[in-house]
Amino acid sequence: MSSVVVLDNGGGLIKVGFGGEILLQSYLIVSLDKILRRRNILSPINSFLLPSISLLCPFDRGYLINVDLQREIWDRVFRGVLHCDPTSFCLLLVEPLFNLPAIQRSTDEVVFEELGFQSITVLILYGYLIPISLYISIELVKVLQAKIINSDICMYNEVTGKSAKARTSNLNEELGQVDTILSDKTAK
Repeated sequence: MSSVVVLDNGGGLIKVGFGGEILLQSYLIVSLDKILRRRNILSPINSFLLPSISLLCPFDRGYLINVDLQREIWDRVFRGVLHCDPTSFCLLLVEPLFNLPAIQRSTDEVVFEELGFQSITVLILYGYLIPISLYISIELVKVLQAKIINSDICMYNEVTGKSAKARTSNLNEELGQVDTILSDKTAK
């Protein structure tokens, strides 16, 4: 058995295993909601209790927001599922890109002080980023499709005398969200 524990957090699924394993084991964290909503499982008692049940998730949009809940989940996974003592292992943890420093500090605190890992290595995944070239390509396709729709004579309404107007670009929405425009003021 390796001395490294690999951990990939998720909002509803946590992937964990020992270093060197081909596949990490996946465990559902938030499955109660799906189970209770199935018709064949709902009984009168469950239907009565359903409004009072609340689910807690330690992640929101990929970022850790509830460290205490995540610590309980990690403790249960390490001791109950992997049957390992974290004090004799190193941790390889997957984190999102642009993780906030406050979240990193609280994660380090849990990993070292409360769980007692020997060391931590953080792996940052870039796989979910959308390349800027793809974004520009999609915007270009939207503009060209709008041009085709606007010039289509079959889309002309003779009664009102108006043709179709497609406005597909969201450039105005994005420009409205700009707070600061940086410019080069060194040029004369």
